[in-house]
Amino acid sequence: MTPASSPSTRDSLPPNKRGDQLARIVSIVLHPVVTLLVLVIAATVRTGSANPWPVVLVTVGLAFVPITVIMIVQARSGRWQNVDASVPRERRLLFAVLFFFLLLLLAVMVIWSPASFLVRGVLAVGALFTIAWALLPWMKLSLHVACAAFAAAALSFIDWRLSLVLIAALPLLAWARVRMKRHALREVIAGAVLGAIIGLLVMLLPRSSATVVLPQRHLVHQLTRMRGGGQQDRAGVVAVLRAHCHHQIEPAVAIQIAGPEDLEVRLIALALM
Repeated sequence: MTPASSPSTRDSLPPNKRGDQLARIVSIVLHPVVTLLVLVIAATVRTGSANPWPVVLVTVGLAFVPITVIMIVQARSGRWQNVDASVPRERRLLFAVLFFFLLLLLAVMVIWSPASFLVRGVLAVGALFTIAWALLPWMKLSLHVACAAFAAAALSFIDWRLSLVLIAALPLLAWARVRMKRHALREVIAGAVLGAIIGLLVMLLPRSSATVVLPQRHLVHQLTRMRGGGQQDRAGVVAVLRAHCHHQIEPAVAIQIAGPEDLEVRLIALALM
C-alpha cells in the first residue's frame, strides 16, 4: 500500500506556482490604486489640516472608486483579459477612463481648494499617463511601477519612511510584473524612471508665488517666536519654510513667497489650532 501523502506534501505548491502566486499578491498590494491612495492620504494628513478627510473622501469618490469599478467590470465581462488592461488595444479605453476622471477631479479641486497639493499631484499623474499613452505604439509602459516610483519620489518630501518602503518594494514589483508576463524588462525600467522623474519634478519645481501652509503646531509656535526678530530670526524662518513649503492645505499659517531666490517672507495670518 502506498503511504498517504502528508498534509504538507499535498498542500505545497511547485516553486514556479509559488512564484506566480507571490507575483500576483505583490501586484495587488502595490497596485496603482493603492500606491497613489497612500500618497493622497499622506499628503493631506501630514499637512496637519484640522479636517483632511473630506479631501481624501472626495478624491476616492471621484477617481479611485469609479476607476476601480470600471476595471473590474471590464475584466469580469470578458472585454479585458484582466483588470490591468494588459493588451495594448485594451489600454486605449483604460487611458480614456483615467483621463476623464482625472479631469473631473482636477476641476473639482481647482474650484474647491486651488492651493491644494492635490492640484499639482493630479496634473503630474495626468502628465505621467499622457506620456505612457503616447509611448503605447512602441511599448506598454508599466503603470504599476510608474505609479509606485512616482509615489515614492513625492513621498520623499512628505514622509521619508513611506518613501523608503516603496523604494525597497520597487524591485519586487518590477519582478512581479515581468514574472506575470504583463511587461518586458524595458517596460518596467521605463516606468520606474518616468515615475521617479515626474514625482521629483512635481515637488522640486519652483513656485514664484504661492500660499504655503505650515500647519504643525510646533512649527507655528516656532515661527511665532521668530516673528519680529532681526536678520538671524528671519534666516530661521526662511529655513523652516524651505523645509516645509510643500504643505499647502487649510491655512494655519499663510505665507506669501515673493521670489525663488530670496524667498522674501511675509506672515499674513496666524491661526493656532
